Amino acid sequence: MNVKFFLFLFLPSLLFSAEINPKLKPKKVTVFLSGAQIISEASFNLPAGSSEVVFSDLSPTINENSIQISGVGEVTLSAVKYRITYLGEDDSSPEIISLKQKLASTKRSLTLLQNKIEGLREEESVLLTNKKINADNESASLDKLKQYAGYYRNRISDIKTEIYDTTSQLEELRSQTTKIQQELNQLKNKQSGSRSEIKLLIDAPRSQSVNLNITYNVSNAGWFPTYDIKADNTESPLHFSYKANVFQETGINWENVELKISTGDPAIPTEQPTVNSHYLNFINSRNINKPYYQANRPYNPSVRKVYGKIIDNQGMPLPGVNVSEEGTNNATQTDFDGNYNLSLTSGRKLVYSYVGFETARIPIYANQINLQLHNDNYSLNEVVVTGYAGKIYGARAARDQVKEESIQAPSVVKEENIMSTEFAIEKPYSIPSNSESTVVIIKNFEIPAEYQYYTAPILKSAVYLTAIMKDWENFDLLPGDANIYFQDGFVGNTFLQTNGVYDNLKLSLGVDPSISVERKQINNKKDKSLFGGTRIVNRNYEIKLKNNRNSTVKIYLEDRIPISQNDEIKVEEQEYGKASYNEKTGLLSWDFSLLAKESKTFMFSYEVRYPKKREVNLN
Repeated sequence: MNVKFFLFLFLPSLLFSAEINPKLKPKKVTVFLSGAQIISEASFNLPAGSSEVVFSDLSPTINENSIQISGVGEVTLSAVKYRITYLGEDDSSPEIISLKQKLASTKRSLTLLQNKIEGLREEESVLLTNKKINADNESASLDKLKQYAGYYRNRISDIKTEIYDTTSQLEELRSQTTKIQQELNQLKNKQSGSRSEIKLLIDAPRSQSVNLNITYNVSNAGWFPTYDIKADNTESPLHFSYKANVFQETGINWENVELKISTGDPAIPTEQPTVNSHYLNFINSRNINKPYYQANRPYNPSVRKVYGKIIDNQGMPLPGVNVSEEGTNNATQTDFDGNYNLSLTSGRKLVYSYVGFETARIPIYANQINLQLHNDNYSLNEVVVTGYAGKIYGARAARDQVKEESIQAPSVVKEENIMSTEFAIEKPYSIPSNSESTVVIIKNFEIPAEYQYYTAPILKSAVYLTAIMKDWENFDLLPGDANIYFQDGFVGNTFLQTNGVYDNLKLSLGVDPSISVERKQINNKKDKSLFGGTRIVNRNYEIKLKNNRNSTVKIYLEDRIPISQNDEIKVEEQEYGKASYNEKTGLLSWDFSLLAKESKTFMFSYEVRYPKKREVNLN
């Protein structure tokens, strides 16, 4: 009987395997443009027989299909299971601990102020009671009563003033306490909620120590490039500081991990496209459902404000374009010059819509997003996103203006793969799971540049210093925001466009006020009519430049002559001297040198003929 009872007790241990709950710690992280690959390690003792090994409190953004197990040794891995779990708020994060300490301090200060007010009111009550007693005392002399009255008046006045001041401090502190509590609640909400777990079913022939590596991919992470570009003078190479802005909101902090920055993007579909036949037929353009055209740009979570310019197929500005933050009511419109400015809230994409043009849906990838919209009857495969140089002012400019000597670049090992380039950062990094990005310097280097001045006074009466970079393809540059510095002064911000087919990469270093330019229309020919039915309009322009510098400069000047798109509109009698003229685009260009203190004048003219009763967009 005793033997049977012993077997009955031992039977559950034979039927059910042991459960082990080791800690899985991220050790190596490869961050892609979108997403990341994490290699985590776990060491634990495994008994003989069947065991369930459960790794809990993991990121809920793990891609189940990407899970790989290595280091199993002689044990048998019979199953890998993944599921989403729920975990309450995590109070162990440094942000929550700091906010809780701050909240406790403000609450104590609130209590001290409340106690002070109660003490002052108690003192006021005692004084008023004592005043009544002294007034009832008939033996008090008149002088004594005057002394009492003066003391009571002054002291009561001081008490009321002190109560008022303390109450004001109390209200201010209460407001501060509310803000801290709201911030704490918001942070707790971010860190609470879903988690996940990986469960392994393992059979071991004997008791042993196991060191497992578990590799998996996560979403809600990535990086985007930014650059600090500095020029000492017009004879030195450009100094580049290539930075990776790493962000992650996976729900798990990465503590002291080995970091790799990869130019790969697993989010891009791997299936190659197939070209099908194109059959022509008559269509009703009004019934065509136009798709959104999305530029291939990674989302940049650090962007808080977007500005830019919207143009049409002819390069003309589009006023009244609706620019909205997708998923929100936040929107604006372009002004008369096609410019817009929008402060962001929580969206990840901008939607550009305008009557008669294709709607564009663009990821928020930079502070400056310039766009060319296409007519609704065009069939294009993508929206052309262009980068124009521009300045930013205020808080962000001050924040981005970082001195080179204050940042030490870590050692980086470059690894070129077939599909991507990886930069292994030798210094370990800790990257918290929040909305902020961590800046990692990939490398500092120099690119030789040829400096030239550029001006297009038809657009703006300013002369820009530009740097033309050759052999820029050797530096693995990706499209990204760039902060421009010239002679230790902050010039502005631009978007570095590197994914085009360019022989040279041109970068604007800002306006040089020491070179002036002026463009004006001169009327040395009068407009006239021919045979009463045709209007003839003459346009004559004069461009003057003056070099106020003490050295010779190279200048590239551009203007244009309009191109007719209608047989009834004739552009004739073109005169442009020694300028280069492109008949397809109508662009004029002058490439010349301007000596110190020298001035030069350029002139061009043309004649436009069109039916007298029609209107033409000459201006």
